[in-house]
Amino acid sequence: MKEFANDKTSNPPTQTRTDADPAKAKAASARKGPQSQAPDLLSAARAGDPWAIRMLQSAGNGAIDAALAPDEEPKSLGTLAQVNPVAAAKVARSTGKEVGDVAVKVEPGLKESGERGVAREGQEIGVGSESAAGEVRLMAHEAAHIVQQRGGAQGEVEARPGEGVKQEPGAVPAQEAASGEQGSAGGGPDASGGVDAEQEVVAAEEKLVAGEAVGLQASGARELFEELNAVSVGATVNGGAEGALESQPELEKAILDTARERALQTTAMGWIASIVGAPSATIDEDFVRATMKWQEANGLEPSGVLDEKTLDVMAPDLLAESGAGAGARAWYKENGATLFKQTGKLAEAPQDNGPEPENPKTQPVAVILDALDLEAADAFTNLSDIESYHRGKKLEVTDKFLERALLWQIEVKLGLDLDAKLGTSSLVYLGLDPGTKFKGKENYSIWNSDNLESGEVDDVTQEAASEKTFMGGVVNTITLGGKDKRSGDITGDDGIAFGIAHFTHPTDLLDFVEFVARSSTKPDDGQQDSADSQPSGSQILEEHFGSSEIEALKTELLLDKTWPKLNNIYLAALSEAGKTDALIGFFRDEAVKRLQIEHLRGDAVADISTYRGGFEEGGILTVGSAALIACLGNSSSHRLADVEGKNLEAKQLNAGELYLDGGGESPGYRKVAKLVWEKQFGKKGGTIKTYYSPEEWTRLAEKLEKDGEITFNERDKAIEAKGPQHRLRRLLNVLNNFGSKWDKTYTDTKGSL
Repeated sequence: MKEFANDKTSNPPTQTRTDADPAKAKAASARKGPQSQAPDLLSAARAGDPWAIRMLQSAGNGAIDAALAPDEEPKSLGTLAQVNPVAAAKVARSTGKEVGDVAVKVEPGLKESGERGVAREGQEIGVGSESAAGEVRLMAHEAAHIVQQRGGAQGEVEARPGEGVKQEPGAVPAQEAASGEQGSAGGGPDASGGVDAEQEVVAAEEKLVAGEAVGLQASGARELFEELNAVSVGATVNGGAEGALESQPELEKAILDTARERALQTTAMGWIASIVGAPSATIDEDFVRATMKWQEANGLEPSGVLDEKTLDVMAPDLLAESGAGAGARAWYKENGATLFKQTGKLAEAPQDNGPEPENPKTQPVAVILDALDLEAADAFTNLSDIESYHRGKKLEVTDKFLERALLWQIEVKLGLDLDAKLGTSSLVYLGLDPGTKFKGKENYSIWNSDNLESGEVDDVTQEAASEKTFMGGVVNTITLGGKDKRSGDITGDDGIAFGIAHFTHPTDLLDFVEFVARSSTKPDDGQQDSADSQPSGSQILEEHFGSSEIEALKTELLLDKTWPKLNNIYLAALSEAGKTDALIGFFRDEAVKRLQIEHLRGDAVADISTYRGGFEEGGILTVGSAALIACLGNSSSHRLADVEGKNLEAKQLNAGELYLDGGGESPGYRKVAKLVWEKQFGKKGGTIKTYYSPEEWTRLAEKLEKDGEITFNERDKAIEAKGPQHRLRRLLNVLNNFGSKWDKTYTDTKGSL
């Protein structure tokens, strides 16, 4: 595992820096042979050493250029509280000394000097890279040196490696500390005559990382460096010092596999890596060992698995890492209070077939407290019991509530925004209907069955969108390359909308379930006797719902009812009935994702057959026309049957204009969108501009207003959009994906592009 600043041997040799030319020393080191480090060779060449230059010459001109290039300038990242609030909080909690004001800088020269970081004169911390500044263990270590340089901290001082007893605290007088000389890379005896500053922090580090109280003596060293090749001391285990992680036996595969099964969404994994001091958020041996070390330091079984107990103990650090506390508190007082009031009213008077909670007068707060396993008095500072809750109350939440809310969002594994705000997406999963609109805007839950965040794409969607076929272009257009829709997406739009094609309403869900039921076994390699064939539709349905009979499935999934076209109502009722998790597992199934693509293909074929007559010329249908039909026909209110035009190009342009009219945006927005569509349509086959910044969009709206095409109020409404919305983005991507073959003859959905 990559080592951290505290990682030293148990009794490192103490060496005081000298005034010797460091470049010459590195040149001498480089001559020793192939085991020397590249930075030594580069530094020696920069210093003019002829041997080093000859070595680089043999590697080519690029190596010489790199060696002789000027050093990068230091870069200020801000204060420790801004750059790494977790490390700042831990050290403050451990020492009673605030260190959040310390400046943090990236100093590229540190790496070449063989250092990871430096604490300087009690005022600033230097690190070799921005990523290093995010490591909690390293920054806590450097911040502890800052405390030493500022005069130390009272408390029980940890025994230094190799010593059997703890020392009594004894701070060095400030005037004595101020007169000290520069410290050594490994610490060494303090220049003021005190203890070895480095070894003291190494010994105390586990408590620092855990936020436990420690004492630190003052150090007169103006600079304390950490070496790149430092070796870990770690905590004392069974009476002996724990060695460096690299030297430990390889982890059993079962341990690593179990840890990977508990992987969380990307943002949470990043926070956890920072907390445990892992070099990355990838669950590999380094991550598991760092987790085990953290678990042991916090009195937990060192399993390396992110289990419920580990996350519960980690909750305060997770909340601190998220930075969500202040925003969430404000949200519960205002928007949360209003949303909960609206939800409570719907619970008392539900829509047709909507969820009917047992005690609507206390909803949704009672349901939330039950999910978080909290009593009202522990969750709120202004609510002693649930009976005293009244709708619209501006709730003042505790840290414990925010920690549990954040953990809940992480553990449901639905790709939720990890902000500790239990809003619409959370309420629907809890079986509550928060309403179809909130403060005048569309309001619906957004989940991802693969626990993916915005911008992440599942393998099946990515594979389909990357195919150089007509259907690959359709998938890429509809999903915007996976950025807009993914096969594992599930929303409460119109009750439920799911997948790459955004199948909408429970009637579409029933249609898709029936399509799956009709699907037969399809071998991956086309061979009927393949052992790796895809499961049949009936097998898929039985695995997830216990039956493949359509009538039974209708009852199981509440599809035997007539549902109003309202956001959230169907999913909330399904959740209240305890059936949502089965549906989420169904959409997570890779075979189901592939069947989504086949269902979309069938729809595209049917739409092309239905509407091709309006676009054909001489019995020929072009790729461009087929692409517009396939990509627009997937949406509601596409109006393909109304297309008119004196020639093919006019018809294609009109198809896009009618499609834009089918959206719910303002008239001013639609006029700007049509201008963009017309302009980019004229460039088909060339470079299509698919992104417009808010500034560019504003200029377009202002131009139309100046030309008298839109009114002043329409201009302002258009500007509010800040750029192309869903329908215009789809049109631009049709041009981008099919433009090079636009006028070619369409063959079929499997045809090559």
